[in-house]
Amino acid sequence: MKKITFLISLLLLFFGAIKAQQITNGSFENWTTTGTFTELNGWLSINNSTGSYPTYGTLRTTDAYDGTYALELKSGRFDLTASGWPIVDTAAMAILGPVPTTNNPPNGVPFAFRPSKLTFYYKYQPGATPIGVIDTARVFVDFKKSGNTIGQGQFKIYGNAVGNYTYHEININWNTADVPDTMRMDLTSGLTSINFNSNSNPCHNQFGNTLIIDKMLFDYSSGISENERINNISFYPNPATESVTIDAGAIKINTIKIFNVLGDELKEMKVENAKCTIDVRSFAKGIYLVQIIDKSDKSITKKLIVE
Repeated sequence: MKKITFLISLLLLFFGAIKAQQITNGSFENWTTTGTFTELNGWLSINNSTGSYPTYGTLRTTDAYDGTYALELKSGRFDLTASGWPIVDTAAMAILGPVPTTNNPPNGVPFAFRPSKLTFYYKYQPGATPIGVIDTARVFVDFKKSGNTIGQGQFKIYGNAVGNYTYHEININWNTADVPDTMRMDLTSGLTSINFNSNSNPCHNQFGNTLIIDKMLFDYSSGISENERINNISFYPNPATESVTIDAGAIKINTIKIFNVLGDELKEMKVENAKCTIDVRSFAKGIYLVQIIDKSDKSITKKLIVE
C-alpha cells in the first residue's frame, strides 16, 4: 500500500493532478431491478427486510438535482432478525461496500486517497409518526487503514423540512498522515434509536423520515492554507549532488522520509527543528520523493532529483 501511495504521489508531482478515486455510483444513476426490488448498483440496502417496500425503503426517484435519478431514503419498518441480525426498527439505508457477514458490519471498499471534503446536494422531509419523535438522518463516511479508523466525516439532518436541493459539504477529519486502504459510507434516513434486541420491541424512529441525496463527490482540493504550507518550505538545491536542505520556516517538522519511484522507503529522519540537511551522496542518480511530516501529523510530498 505504501508503494502504491507514493507512486500516486509521484504522478501528482509530474502531471499536476490525476483522476482521484470517487464514490461508486455517487450520482445514483445506475440501478438494477430484480423481481420486485430496484436496487442501487454497488450499494447495500435493507429493502428485502422492509415490510412496506416500495412505499418505504431505499428508492430511486426522478426528483434529481443532476441527471435522471437521485437516491431517496424513506424510513419504514425493517426486521433483520431472519438474516441473523438482532435489529428491528424504522429506517432506510444505503451502505457502500460488500455484503457483510452475520453480526459484522459492512467493511467498505478498497480506497487509497485522502479527500478533504465530501460534497452533495440534498432534500429532507421529517416523518409524521409517531407524534413527538424527532428523528435524525445522517451521511457518514469512514476511512480505515489496517482496520483502524484514520479519518471520518458526518452530517446529521433533523428538524425542519428542506424543500429545495441544498448544497452541503462535510470536512474529512484525518487523525493521522496515513493513506487509507478502505472507505465505508453509510447513508440512513433515521438513527434516533436503533433497537438491537428483538422484533417484539417497538420501533423508535419515525415512519416517512425522508432524505433525498444526489451528486455525491469527494473534493480533493487542499485550499489556500495547504498551498501556503507547501510554498513556505524551501527545498534546495534541487537537483542535488551531495546534499539537500529543507527549511520549513514556521512549520515544525517531526519526520522526513525518502522513497524511490517504486515506493520503497530508503531513509527516515527524526527532526527537532524546522531546518535540516540530508546527505544524498549514497543515492543513485534519479528521482525520489521526500515526505515531510509536521508535529500535527500533516504531511506534504516533494520531488527530489539527484544528479
